[in-house]
Amino acid sequence: MALCLCAATSFAEIKIVTDHNDNDHAKPGFKFANIPSPSKNDAGSKARITIVAGERDGNGADVGALNDGKLPTEEDQPDANFFFNAGTPGGRLVMDLGEPIDIKQVNTYSWHPNTRGPQVYKLYAGDGAAGGFNARPGKGIEPESCGWKLIAAVDTRPTDGAGGGQYGVSISDPAGSLGHYRYLLFDCSRTESDDDNGNTFYSEIDVLDRNAALPTQMAVTAQASSTASDAIPANDDPSANTLTDAEKADGWQLLFNGANFDGWHNFRRQGVRPGWVVRDGTLACIDPHQAGDIVTSNQFDWFELQLDYNISHAGNSGIMYHIVDKGNAMWATGPEFQLEDNTAAADPIRCGWLYALYQPPIDPATGKILDATKPVGQWNHVRLLMTPQKCEHDINGVKYFDYVLHSDDFNDRVAHSKFGRMPNFAKSDIGYIGLQGDHGSVAFRNIKIRPIKAN
Repeated sequence: MALCLCAATSFAEIKIVTDHNDNDHAKPGFKFANIPSPSKNDAGSKARITIVAGERDGNGADVGALNDGKLPTEEDQPDANFFFNAGTPGGRLVMDLGEPIDIKQVNTYSWHPNTRGPQVYKLYAGDGAAGGFNARPGKGIEPESCGWKLIAAVDTRPTDGAGGGQYGVSISDPAGSLGHYRYLLFDCSRTESDDDNGNTFYSEIDVLDRNAALPTQMAVTAQASSTASDAIPANDDPSANTLTDAEKADGWQLLFNGANFDGWHNFRRQGVRPGWVVRDGTLACIDPHQAGDIVTSNQFDWFELQLDYNISHAGNSGIMYHIVDKGNAMWATGPEFQLEDNTAAADPIRCGWLYALYQPPIDPATGKILDATKPVGQWNHVRLLMTPQKCEHDINGVKYFDYVLHSDDFNDRVAHSKFGRMPNFAKSDIGYIGLQGDHGSVAFRNIKIRPIKAN
């Protein structure tokens, strides 16, 4: 696939240039072929940005992330992007530059591996001097009725596919100036409504002053070694990725042969992206920027799954089951057995929990929620049992909890979680098993499964 996809359109005299780095080529520097990379000292860097319609998603950054001179370093990094709340149609942002300036260019940037990558918005501008000007046109108010001028309509969604990756949009006027304005209004729409996660991950908004020197492009700080190839933990088990005669007799099957990607591919695409490697008998995500989630080639209904994992400092990953080829992410259909570094990961959902649905009880020995994980750098063992009568989560031989899939209790918990708004979540009794290539590096070995016939 080509590195960049570019389009240029005209909106009256306005020129809109869009550029796209697909998932295989998106890098933290936001380098595009046809538009400038984000800058750190443009006219918008000191602007005040306000939400005037809609609400921020609490999983993301606040509006300050749009002009703080910092960029996300990973393709799915909620805390480094602003996005409107899940399940909503979008919202409006007003950028107050402090005083009217001669605007040369407005550039917007976004990054996400699925449908939250593309940008859909209308850009309005105003100088604040028009009669009846409303600097905070909320929901239902037509901006052009209260002193705003429509500058451009942007829609970078592809005609086919989810359109994941980085997007850059540059809005300018061939004559040299978009106009003399103090205020910019971004009327943002979601990219899709098939599930609740259709609001774009906006990373940066730049505004260039025609009368100022060209701003400095942002420098990208190299990531910590936790995502480098040398972060793969040593495989200290010489018998890894093999089955004993007794296991074979009991019906166990290897899902990973220790040598290659046979039996695995990225979710809803062929092959495995380069952020995943097979090395020293491990299946490892070494670069979340270029990894994405992977799934088994075969589908499973009821089973016992066992594997070992070793996760990086502050790492976050997960095991999902009953995934189907619907939606734009594995977690839109498959429940998740959470994996993370419990000591440093940002996500409050801890290792071994069924994401947002079930968690272990209080450990009477510590007075805290049960945690049987070993420290970062050590191998942990997972057991996941899935039967119609009982599902069970174990870490390092310690049972965390059990539940019954599709029971009244399970369905009630789903309905009161974010998954309740996802029409295909946990609806299938058969599907792929998936591993997340999310935040930080993680390695797996001894991935094996024992299919179970339903009674």
